[in-house]
Amino acid sequence: MSDFDDVAGHWHLEDHPTKPGCTRVFYACDIKFKRAVPGPVMNFLTKSALKQATSWVKRESEGKPEASIPKQYAIAFVPGRRSKF
Repeated sequence: MSDFDDVAGHWHLEDHPTKPGCTRVFYACDIKFKRAVPGPVMNFLTKSALKQATSWVKRESEGKPEASIPKQYAIAFVPGRRSKF
């Protein structure tokens, strides 16, 4: 059983404005709890959970900058165009 009533998120990619060939990656997430949660608790959960959930992206992408996009995902990413997943 979960304390969440609903969780939804999406990734957003865009070209880096000052580093050609680099991409910025953003993750947005909405969480709805079953019960009211105090603001400070929500802030703590949001910051710590998102950091933990997304820390692998920085590590993996910077560890393999020369890696290519797998063929099954290449269609979803078009360089120079903002993409939402």
